[in-house]
Amino acid sequence: MIPEPYAVRDTYDRLAPFYDQDTAADDYGRWVGLYQELIVRYGAPGSRLVDLGCGTGKSALGLASLGYQVTGSDLSPAMLRVAAAKPGADQVRFVEADLSDLPDLGIFDIATCLGEPLCYLLAETELIAAFRGVSRLLAPGGLFLFDLNTAGFYRRLQGTPLVQDRDGEFVIWRGSGFTDSGDLCHLDVDRFRREGGSCWQRLSYRHTFRHHPPQRVTALLAKVGLERLGKHGLRRGEFCDTPDEDVDRKVIHACRKPGPAMS
Repeated sequence: MIPEPYAVRDTYDRLAPFYDQDTAADDYGRWVGLYQELIVRYGAPGSRLVDLGCGTGKSALGLASLGYQVTGSDLSPAMLRVAAAKPGADQVRFVEADLSDLPDLGIFDIATCLGEPLCYLLAETELIAAFRGVSRLLAPGGLFLFDLNTAGFYRRLQGTPLVQDRDGEFVIWRGSGFTDSGDLCHLDVDRFRREGGSCWQRLSYRHTFRHHPPQRVTALLAKVGLERLGKHGLRRGEFCDTPDEDVDRKVIHACRKPGPAMS
């Protein structure tokens, strides 16, 4: 059964106070730098940028520090409140928005989507709706950069559970790998927090992702009129121009809305 968008929103509303600590090992500063390399490589008609699924603002704030005029959108109001409280947040416009039903946020020269936001779109109709929404937001010649988890990444999730033991809490991550449906994957998280004395509180979440094969993604982009420019793998923190679905963590897609040729 495909969960409604509000279920994802509720999960991230509850995760918001812990998200930055939980993802401390993910080098968002490096990821932003890599996206900047692709923006320079492919070119964009201007500096107006929308960062979709921006969460607590790690990528949006990083991109704003590079000189882009950034709007950050996310489904979770609690995540946006964390983002808005960070240093430099006055340089970013944060807006609550559903990636599969994007409102009129303005016109942008660049759209980015880092991390897992698109992987939560479990139905192909949701993914194509997101692509159509991005196309509406882009100026002619606008650039769209986004990443998706690979099949290899999901298969590796079903290995040994990951445990983090921190002062006053410990967290367990357990991945299922692919389900019987063949393209869905679950990641279960149990968080145990000390609530005074010897009492502990347990908070549990389930993330459900869909694997979107690169060939199908390319076909959906073409269906909404976005021109694919290239695909890149994320491997050991670096981009490679020959993505491998078994080895790489992510595949980064670059595409453009038709318009004036870029110089």
